[in-house]
Amino acid sequence: VKLLVHQFVEPIGFGANSLLDMVDLVLIGLQKLVSQ
Repeated sequence: VKLLVHQFVEPIGFGANSLLDMVDLVLIGLQKLVSQ
């Protein structure tokens, strides 16, 4: 999933880094919720 998000967001350029950071945090949060 993360690689797909990177491939989709990187071409957009501006704000991509902060957006990817947010996505990473959301994915980590979801993984923690699912693992509980």
